[in-house]
Amino acid sequence: NILCRVFDIDLPIASHLGNLSSFCINSNHLLNVKIPAMYNMNAVKNFSSMFWDCMNLLSVTGLSICNKFNFQTSAIFRGCVSLKSTDYAFFHTCYGGWARAFYDCKNLEIDIADLLYYPFSSKFEELNVVDLFKNCAKLYGTVPADKLWNNKEIKWLNTSSAFTGCSDEIRAQVPMS
Repeated sequence: NILCRVFDIDLPIASHLGNLSSFCINSNHLLNVKIPAMYNMNAVKNFSSMFWDCMNLLSVTGLSICNKFNFQTSAIFRGCVSLKSTDYAFFHTCYGGWARAFYDCKNLEIDIADLLYYPFSSKFEELNVVDLFKNCAKLYGTVPADKLWNNKEIKWLNTSSAFTGCSDEIRAQVPMS
């Protein structure tokens, strides 16, 4: 894959495009993605696996403008072992779950509360969080329990491995069951 730039001002996507699933998968030449504020992703509903295995990806910014529109984000950054930062946060209108969204993002240095910024509502009914932050050893901060396991409006699925491989600081805050 020779993709080295994406979502830039001179690289627009069609305004009706609703599915960016696997759009940049295995793009090892992508280093820093910065989506301009005026970029139009209003129609996009599926971001699942968008950056899967972009091994050299260091940062992704501008996704915060897309948050209110996304519905599927499973594996969005799965295998991005070099990823250090992103402004992405799980939004409350995500459906289906967050399975493996940050799986193996070993260098992601971000406060976990920034990823779980928005409140989540009963619109979900069920959320799959299998391997959500698995092997994210550099996450830090206070895990927002009120948005996760203390939120009784949501049925959490596959929780046992969601924080496996995280720092001792993070795992100490997460219930064993």
